[in-house]
Amino acid sequence: MEKQYDVLGMHCAGCAARVEKKAAAVPGVKEAKVNLVAHLLTIKAEDSESLDNAIVQAVTSAGFKCAPIETANPANPTPAPPLTEEQEVKQRLIPSLVWWLLIVVLMLMKMHIHPTGSATAFNVTIGLLQMLMTLIVFAINRRVFTNGFKHLFQEPDMDSLIALASTASILLSGFTIVLLALGKTALGYFYFESAAMILVIVNFGKYLEAKAKKKAGDALEKLRDLAPKTVLKVVGNQEVEAPADTIRPGDIIAVRPGSRIPLDGTVTEGFSSIDESSLTGESMPRDVTPDAKVFAGTMNLTGAFRFKAEQVGQETLLAGIIKLVANSSVARSKAVRLADAIAARFVPIVSLIAIITLIVHILLGHSLAESLGYAITVLVISCPCALGLATPVAVTVSMGRSAKEGILFKGGEALEKLCKIDTVFLDKTGTLTTGKPTVTDIIPYDGSSEANLLALVAALESSSEHPIAHCIRQAATDKGLAISPATAFKTIPGKGITAALNGMPYYAGTIELIREVAPELDMKEASQKAEELQKQGKTLLFIAALCGTQGRLHGLIAVRDEAAPSSKAAIEVLHGMGLSVAMLSGDSQNTASAIAQELGITDVKAGLLPADKATAVTEAKQAGKQVAMVGDGINDAPALAAAELGIAVGTGTDIAMECADIVIMRNDISCVASAIRIAKATVRIIRQNLFWAFFYNVLAIPVAAGCLSRYGITLNPIIAAAAMSMSSLCVVSNALRLLKTRNQYPK
Repeated sequence: MEKQYDVLGMHCAGCAARVEKKAAAVPGVKEAKVNLVAHLLTIKAEDSESLDNAIVQAVTSAGFKCAPIETANPANPTPAPPLTEEQEVKQRLIPSLVWWLLIVVLMLMKMHIHPTGSATAFNVTIGLLQMLMTLIVFAINRRVFTNGFKHLFQEPDMDSLIALASTASILLSGFTIVLLALGKTALGYFYFESAAMILVIVNFGKYLEAKAKKKAGDALEKLRDLAPKTVLKVVGNQEVEAPADTIRPGDIIAVRPGSRIPLDGTVTEGFSSIDESSLTGESMPRDVTPDAKVFAGTMNLTGAFRFKAEQVGQETLLAGIIKLVANSSVARSKAVRLADAIAARFVPIVSLIAIITLIVHILLGHSLAESLGYAITVLVISCPCALGLATPVAVTVSMGRSAKEGILFKGGEALEKLCKIDTVFLDKTGTLTTGKPTVTDIIPYDGSSEANLLALVAALESSSEHPIAHCIRQAATDKGLAISPATAFKTIPGKGITAALNGMPYYAGTIELIREVAPELDMKEASQKAEELQKQGKTLLFIAALCGTQGRLHGLIAVRDEAAPSSKAAIEVLHGMGLSVAMLSGDSQNTASAIAQELGITDVKAGLLPADKATAVTEAKQAGKQVAMVGDGINDAPALAAAELGIAVGTGTDIAMECADIVIMRNDISCVASAIRIAKATVRIIRQNLFWAFFYNVLAIPVAAGCLSRYGITLNPIIAAAAMSMSSLCVVSNALRLLKTRNQYPK
């Protein structure tokens, strides 16, 4: 059995690993996985229900909040009370910022106000006020210190570094106040504003992170919303509204026009057109008649029908998609952020250096106060401000820069992943194509003009709500043709329509329909042309009139979802970058192959359901490829989640965009190449920032430890503060270079 828990407070790969480790250690748990973005813990156990208390206690002991989620029916779960990480961080950020500003004001007063004859008393008073305010900030952010020191001697993380640096700053400042009160002014600088500033910066970063994770976590809820909560159950001769989770296999369900299908089953009576783009990505609706299969979450367009429920609850195709998305999202990237990796080694090394500094200076005969001053200065100069800013500043600048080009990255990890991509899988409908059918060929067989044939068919389809009818009427309108509404309109399920103009009956639909109503017609030439057009992935509409028992073929019209104008050039650019490009489509092989050939794509997989697309992505990853999936529909959500990197085009569904790591705000896949350029530039800047932030400490720590004191070179606290500021300024200035990145494709 599987059980999920909502976990609040995870903000890095180290947090996720710690939660997994604690949960996996609970007796009876076979496997524990964490979805960091959706703050979900998923466990596998024989009897997961009985483990709730143990799991919650284990995760809580690691410093996180945890609550079980009830998921009896994945399509209609009973939500647990939400753990609002975003609100919790905001509650710490705002008061911390206010108190930090007050501390800064007092610092400026200390620097510029010198009361005559009472400078020492004034400085001590200002220092005590700053200390009180800093302790208030510490109290607001007590969780950082609790977890940071708890993990310091186990698995040090950024919380450990922040807690250590902030504590060192306030200890040194408190030590300075004591010296001033004793009449010693050698150390006259306070680090209270630095101690508080660290916590403000960290909270701001966590707030932005929490907002992004919350938005990404909405994808599963929107998937679940596709399935109606209530259905029209047929009881006797009446249709009775009933909860969807009460339906059992064999029940008869009624579906009205414009409503979504609630469950999987087989049509028993009636006919209609079904929009299945949410499952297959196919822009053309499917006509359903008795014995046809229907699926939960798809949209009924035109007619009313009844079907027998066969798959309910967790067995529906939609529930399978939901599970695929959830399980694929659990698989985190293997790459741990470089900042966390450095911090894990940096914290114990700096602590050891500080202890050695204290011992060495005592052995050299220095006073305890002076030795302690050197040791604490080592910790202060190792303040993680620059290290903490290295990644988020570069990512923030990059996101602002890329937004101007219509590209949205959902965090720094997406940038890192994109640099490693070597294979790009592209959905067809709505990604490489426009997503809407358009008229491509008009072929008259009665000697009339193309315009006359188009006007005739537009008139016949004037009462139809079918998407093909819409595109034909639009084509006629675009050409300025007059459309005379037909009469006696009737849909012929699965074959086409019939209508009358000037008292003469006409038929428009499949070639089988024309052969059925007018078997004597010579269709040889039209059949040959139809085969040619079908190989190009086009949908055909034959038009014939029936006078008595004699039929007359007027012509045929072909429609197709055409390739987007920018797709061919974009594919060429991706190939030029050395990337392997493939198409994954739910359409027929003919349709997919025709578009692929036109765009220069040789690797095509067609007729795929959402699970098949996700399988193709998973197989490529298992073969050692770094896969990016580009899509726009609900049917692409499992593949987007399964890929190393998901890229959604902005004209697609909300669910596809929220399952993706990158969102392209316009229907132009050439932005994929632009995103790669931006990602490579950003990661390069991040690495430079981390190097300089670390290099600064390598140079400054020996001086702070007094290694050069014999030459008269020591680290004055004011100079130390200036150096800390310069290191942060250097990091920020380097990140701002991203704003000047040239707008060109990478070579």
